[in-house]
Amino acid sequence: QWRALCGVLGDNDLGRDPRFEAIMGRIENRDACKAAVMSLTRRFSSVTLIDRLNEAGVPAGHIYDMKGVFDDPQVKHLGMAADVAHKELGDIKLVSQPIEMPGEVQEPYQGTPARGEHTDDILKELGRTEEKIRTFREKQVI
Repeated sequence: QWRALCGVLGDNDLGRDPRFEAIMGRIENRDACKAAVMSLTRRFSSVTLIDRLNEAGVPAGHIYDMKGVFDDPQVKHLGMAADVAHKELGDIKLVSQPIEMPGEVQEPYQGTPARGEHTDDILKELGRTEEKIRTFREKQVI
């Protein structure tokens, strides 16, 4: 994939550079490798580069901001956007699971719980009594 990437970027010499030929070399020379790749990728639009990389067998995809996630045609096609009421943020959108298992009922999505919101419930499920939980709080264990 490294040589294929360099070929797509138009620099086959970079693909044969002994500093970068093996993965450990690319790790050890990360700053130089990153600078070389960045100087080459800047010549392409992200759409063009992603298409060319995928055609060459190099896995590549978009890195989205949140708006881009929900504008993605695949997210729309699969109906993966879930509207959720969040206690602090109000109505927000989340990306739902990409895989649905036959016969499984998808639970409605909920906003992220506040820090410690479910601590008592979890401790009770683990067999801790109210008194023990109170002791944890007094000793600042939780």
